[in-house]
Amino acid sequence: MAAADLAPKGFWRVDRNAEPELRHPVLTLVAFADLDERIRAANGDREVGLETFLSQDESEGWMLPGELRLSDYGLGRDDRAKQSQPVAGRLGPRFYDWQLAQTADESWLECETHAQNLRVTTSQVPERRVTNEAQTGAAPTSVGDRRRPLF
Repeated sequence: MAAADLAPKGFWRVDRNAEPELRHPVLTLVAFADLDERIRAANGDREVGLETFLSQDESEGWMLPGELRLSDYGLGRDDRAKQSQPVAGRLGPRFYDWQLAQTADESWLECETHAQNLRVTTSQVPERRVTNEAQTGAAPTSVGDRRRPLF
């Protein structure tokens, strides 16, 4: 799928340098299609559909597909979209050896440390006042003008 075959604007452009089947928006649509199918299979019961979605793959929840054919999801217009493309294996291992060697407590401690580091890092970024673009008629001059704290 060439960029010329896709609309010039849209959330599909996230990861636009990656092959379409590896892009986060595409994988999000695929996961949502799976969730939607599970809700339909539960006769529209969202809670049951969500529970089956989250408990699939031996209770691991939705996982990256091994292969993906974009045309199965109404995505892509070229011949490549009609062929299965590898996905999960191209993105690397699900876990690295060092992650598997950690205990659950060590893993949670690492998550908490990472979250604390993000809090410290984002609190050091000066918060900018965002003007209402509709009132001023001026667009932000940079992405930084729209930046908000993460936490």
